[in-house]
Amino acid sequence: MNAVAPRYGVELELLAPTHRDRDAVAAAIAARVPGATLQVGFKHRVDGELAPGRPRCVLSLAARVVDSDGAWVCDVVDDPTIRGHADPVGQRPALILDDTRLALWLAAKGWRRAHGNASLAERLATLTDTFDGTLDLSQGLPKVVDPWGQVLALVEAESAAHHRVCEVVTAPLPKEKRDALVAVVVDVANHLGCTIPETAALHLHLDAGAWTDGPRLARLIRGWSSDRESHLQTMRANRRCLKLGNFPDDVTRVADAVLAAGEDVPWSTVATGLVMAGVRKELDLNLRGVVDSHPLQPTLEVRCLPMSLDVDDVIASLNAAEGLLERLALEPD
Repeated sequence: MNAVAPRYGVELELLAPTHRDRDAVAAAIAARVPGATLQVGFKHRVDGELAPGRPRCVLSLAARVVDSDGAWVCDVVDDPTIRGHADPVGQRPALILDDTRLALWLAAKGWRRAHGNASLAERLATLTDTFDGTLDLSQGLPKVVDPWGQVLALVEAESAAHHRVCEVVTAPLPKEKRDALVAVVVDVANHLGCTIPETAALHLHLDAGAWTDGPRLARLIRGWSSDRESHLQTMRANRRCLKLGNFPDDVTRVADAVLAAGEDVPWSTVATGLVMAGVRKELDLNLRGVVDSHPLQPTLEVRCLPMSLDVDDVIASLNAAEGLLERLALEPD
């Protein structure tokens, strides 16, 4: 039986020029993919609390490119770590919910084909159709309500400048197809006049399955944490990136214990131990997609690569990161 070729996802962080936005960048990418169409939807994040115990779920406007078969090609979404640019003036809508389940459902299922400049009502169609809801503009903040007047979501205005932020998230693809799509995205970015934000990074996602091995993952943790500074220099990491960091000491202690025990520790024990020890997304290497029971993305994410508008530099960084991780995870001779 032939082995399944590994797949790679990429996130490229860009800033659209003034008076351009995520929809425009996604539409330009779609124009370069034969038979592709543009969809609009939402990207979810939790941003504080609305009331004690009730999360403030923000759904920002997002765009998606799908191919002629309806398969996902890439998303163009917001990244709240990229801010500080003041133009353009104006406001655009975002949804506010207090139910994480509903917010995640809408982010996953709320994609609709775009026909020209999609209106807010078009973007809300999945929510309003499913719950027989309506957009209520009668008083205060606009809101989506169900037939009994219960609020499903508030519509809040946010700065139009936020919609210049374009994190292009690709589908997981074999390496050749990944590189071809990266070339399209970088070419579009250069053609439109996109720039690289100060805090931007290039992220690489690797299939989690290859890393669900206790000793292999422990060697990676130990190898990265023991010489982090050298690895960041090798990768030419952007030191202005936000939400990076080395593994916490408790995580490296779990890795050491796994290595000392050899092959005797069940994977479920290793994964639980790493979660309890403090593995989190906001590190140089995000292992949550490897160790979580129900990950949003079943991947190992490298978060500290430098963003570039030179496609050769981008692909070289992706390949170098993969090679480094493989070397760190090797068994000692």
